[in-house]
Amino acid sequence: MKYFFASFLIVFLSVSAFSEMRVIEKKKIGANDEMFDMWVTTLCIDGYKFVVARDVNSKSLSIVQYYENRGNVADVPDRC
Repeated sequence: MKYFFASFLIVFLSVSAFSEMRVIEKKKIGANDEMFDMWVTTLCIDGYKFVVARDVNSKSLSIVQYYENRGNVADVPDRC
């Protein structure tokens, strides 16, 4: 049982070592007032697009996966 747990742990931790992440685009979006400024970053993680929004003042962070409509199929994950 000890060897099974050790091999499972090695495989589980090595999977994240092969992931890839790169920044596609980064923009600062805001109104005239600096109170509503926000950084919006588009990331490519393992071949799929994600959008990260971070509020400058409150340091809150939100990440969502980017979906697109292809033909008659809605909500298909967009690839980068």
